[in-house]
Amino acid sequence: MDGISAMSAQVFAVNYDMAMLKKTMESVSQQAMSMINDLVEAVPAPSEYNFDVYG
Repeated sequence: MDGISAMSAQVFAVNYDMAMLKKTMESVSQQAMSMINDLVEAVPAPSEYNFDVYG
C-alpha cells in the first residue's frame, strides 16, 4: 500500500511541476510579445516616397 501512495505522490509532483513550467512559459511568451510590440511601435513608419527622410 505504501508503494501506491508513493507513486501517487510522485505523479502529483510531476503534474505540479509541469503545470508550473507551463505557467512560467506562458508568462515568458507574454513578456516577449509585449517587448516585440514595443519595438515595433518604436520604429517609425516607412516613408511613402522613395527617399530617406531621416538621412
